[in-house]
Amino acid sequence: MEIEYKAVDGKNSLVVRYAPSEWEKLKENFESLGLYEATTENGLGRGLTLKYYRDTEGNFRESLLRNSEINDLSNSIIDDINSSTVVNNQFVNLAVLRIIPDENNEVIVPVSKFITVKELNNFATILARAAATVLSVARPAKIKISFKN
Repeated sequence: MEIEYKAVDGKNSLVVRYAPSEWEKLKENFESLGLYEATTENGLGRGLTLKYYRDTEGNFRESLLRNSEINDLSNSIIDDINSSTVVNNQFVNLAVLRIIPDENNEVIVPVSKFITVKELNNFATILARAAATVLSVARPAKIKISFKN
């Protein structure tokens, strides 16, 4: 998994990029937990149309919290596809992991404010730990920051 913070169409955005095998493993995990494909018209509280894996019972978050690597972060994570909080000083939204990537295996998430290096590091760390738990791998996410006109 790579996480890049950059301008996309003039908007500050987080780009989560998966290797094809990573996304397939996440997809299998979602389906094994009873999640199913759905569409929202208010993705991340910004009126975005997003395809994602719907989790009506909170199974994904709960399965992650059973893991000691993630459980210590329980006060720092939310899992709400319609929340406008993607990342801030207090929270990271795990729902970003449930968004179905495009044909390039990328998920582009516009953010409403400038993200500090600390917030970006928290976002990458928590998403990487969550993905590593699901994927049964222990490798950090690559972080890249680029802003070009």
